[in-house]
Amino acid sequence: MNISYYLLIVASSTVMGFILSYTLVWCLLHPSQKRKAQYAQLVAGIIKQIPVKRFLGSFLEGDALLKSIGPELEKQVDYFLRVKLAEKMPMISMFIGEKTIGQMKEVLMAELNNIIPSLLQQLNGQLDEKLNLEKVVVNKMMHLSTKEFSQTVKKLAFYPINLFLIWGAVTGFVIGLLDALLIYLVH
Repeated sequence: MNISYYLLIVASSTVMGFILSYTLVWCLLHPSQKRKAQYAQLVAGIIKQIPVKRFLGSFLEGDALLKSIGPELEKQVDYFLRVKLAEKMPMISMFIGEKTIGQMKEVLMAELNNIIPSLLQQLNGQLDEKLNLEKVVVNKMMHLSTKEFSQTVKKLAFYPINLFLIWGAVTGFVIGLLDALLIYLVH
């Protein structure tokens, strides 16, 4: 037998392996509405296992958040005491000077620094109950068009998809080599 016959066997097996892999990827990335719902439920199940408090809890607890919003909070309190209070209660603004505004600002800031952490802890305790992320994810995924959905999956899984296609071609190549070797040995 001619060597081109063996090369044809190897090349055709390689192409067949690639086509088979590509067909499988295409079937996964072009889902029907039913399969899209299954994907959405799968992702929602994964999200449900991860408590929201784990992500936001460390941010909401401690002094880090308070320190980060402190300057803005102080600016808002100052604006309230100087402008808004004067607009709403003009009589009081006539009796309040800079020293009194400074003292009121200190008292309000101290009280807010005590109130905010307890409010954040309360919020943190209710996050898992109030935020239904699974439902949000399922709704978002179901409202994506099939084209948008497959493009999103392609972006997220670009490397694994290409790796799968390459391995399909490599597997086809190896099978083709084994076929050619077997035919060579038989003849």
